[in-house]
Amino acid sequence: MPIEIYHLKAGGRRNWGKASQAVPKIDSARAAGVDIQANMYPYTAGGTGLTACFPPWASADGKLFDNLADPDARMGFELR
Repeated sequence: MPIEIYHLKAGGRRNWGKASQAVPKIDSARAAGVDIQANMYPYTAGGTGLTACFPPWASADGKLFDNLADPDARMGFELR
């Protein structure tokens, strides 16, 4: 089965640098016969995601899902 990784990226500060780790893994899979392709956009900005609707602290340190699961934390959200 062919694999397409669309807009390969490592979003979020704690993931910076991880995209460069993914490329050798993709190359290795190709060398092993896997039909895999990937693309990246060549700029630092991207489309706006759902996190734009939450205050910055809600997703700080990659904890958005933890904060969404916490009823007390959700009380502090003011959706835009």
